[in-house]
Amino acid sequence: MVTILPKVVTWLNTEIWRRNTGKIIPKCMPVKDVIEERYVDKKGKHIDADVVVFGHTHYAGTYYMEAKKRLFINTGGWVKISEECEKQGAVPNTFLYIDTDAPHLLQWNKEKGANGEKITCLEDVS
Repeated sequence: MVTILPKVVTWLNTEIWRRNTGKIIPKCMPVKDVIEERYVDKKGKHIDADVVVFGHTHYAGTYYMEAKKRLFINTGGWVKISEECEKQGAVPNTFLYIDTDAPHLLQWNKEKGANGEKITCLEDVS
């Protein structure tokens, strides 16, 4: 019973959120769409920050708002993405790395890439 409980909770959570479609952001929504549809209408316009980092829409990317005054970075996700998400250009296993030069959106690849690396740079944000 103990081992099945997490599976039941996960299934119930998925079913509840799936039926509550009007209140959540669809998966695989590009950063620009998330910001234009949700951020401006909500409390986001009151956040005083140059950079806002978020995740949960499974679509890694960046978006500048107000002529490069505010940068939004979606870190993407680490779960398997659907075929629909892949068709839209989303990639799995993405994360944000910040060094002294700039933030970098990266992807971890299970198999090594052409140059033998497991980490690929998707975007240097500057």
